[in-house]
Amino acid sequence: MSTIIGDWAQQFKTYNKNVRLFLIASILSNIGMGIYMIIYNYYIREIGFADDVNGRVIASQAAATAIALLPAGLLSDKIGRKKVILAGALFVGVSLAVMGPVSTSLVIAYGAYYGWAAVFTITCFLYLIGSIYFFLVFRNRG
Repeated sequence: MSTIIGDWAQQFKTYNKNVRLFLIASILSNIGMGIYMIIYNYYIREIGFADDVNGRVIASQAAATAIALLPAGLLSDKIGRKKVILAGALFVGVSLAVMGPVSTSLVIAYGAYYGWAAVFTITCFLYLIGSIYFFLVFRNRG
C-alpha cells in the first residue's frame, strides 16, 4: 500500500502546478460536498420537514443540473473554463449560505439553485479531468 501511495506522490510531483492545484481543489471540493450532502439530509429532518421534502430537494437539484448541463458546457467553451469554475464556486457558496430554516418551497428552490450552480464547476471539472487523463495516457506513447 505504501508503494502505491509513494508512486502516486512521485507521479503527482511531475504534474504542472496548475494541474496539481486543480486536482487538490477537485478532491477537497468533492469531499466537502459529500459531507454536505449527508449532513444536509439530517438537517432537513431536524428542522421539522417531512422525509418527502428531502426527496424533493434532491429531485430539484438533479433536474436543475440536467437542464443547465449543456448551456454550462457551451458557456465554458465560449468564455473559458477558469472563469466558469470561479463563477460556479461563487454560486455554490451563495447557494450554501442561503440554505437555512425556511419554508418548504424555498428549501426546494434553493436545492434547485444549488444544482444549477454546481453544474458550472462539474462541467469544467469533468472536461479537465478527461483532458488530464488523455494527456497522461498519450504523452508516453510518443
